[in-house]
Amino acid sequence: MSDFSTTVMKDVEIDGEKNWHYYHERDNQWDHLVDCWQNTKESYLKHIKNKNVMVCAGGYVGIYARFYMRLFKAVYVFEPDPQSFVCLVNNTSNSNVIKIQAALGSKNQLISLHGPAKMALYAVDDSDGFIPTFTIDSLNLNSCDAIQLDIENAEYDALIGAEQTINKFRPIIILENGETQKILELMASKDYVIAEKVQYDTIWIPKE
Repeated sequence: MSDFSTTVMKDVEIDGEKNWHYYHERDNQWDHLVDCWQNTKESYLKHIKNKNVMVCAGGYVGIYARFYMRLFKAVYVFEPDPQSFVCLVNNTSNSNVIKIQAALGSKNQLISLHGPAKMALYAVDDSDGFIPTFTIDSLNLNSCDAIQLDIENAEYDALIGAEQTINKFRPIIILENGETQKILELMASKDYVIAEKVQYDTIWIPKE
């Protein structure tokens, strides 16, 4: 496992931004995520009508949050892994990014994280866990225009924890692992339909 001393600056321009923080050993992952954004951003943004509030998780090292902070009035970004969170903080210095070192789920609780790599950590409901998990509903938002979840098969739980927010604001919802049977049934019950599939994600929109 790398330590914080491996955090460096990468002087490269991406969508008009320079000096991106990353971990040296994650260079290939960084480039991969930048490519993902470049390949998907038009599909994401064409479905989002208003750009007041975005909620996204997992934030990882802040690549997507950094793009979103120039487009939305407020971005709430969740990332439980401490090393990734350090990079996320350095990458999103704007005051409109609310950075939360926690996971999202169906209830407020403590969990553990496990996984083969930093980009593939998944939550485990563990009585000995110490990582906080919150629901989106507990944010008590005044508005919500979009929710993006890439949280290693915990997307359904996060949606359950966002039911009041979804019912009230009808946000666009972008999901990795967005077509499991449980998600299909939940989104149908909310009168959402699939607008588009792009790369690894499914974009859900409310019925007109």
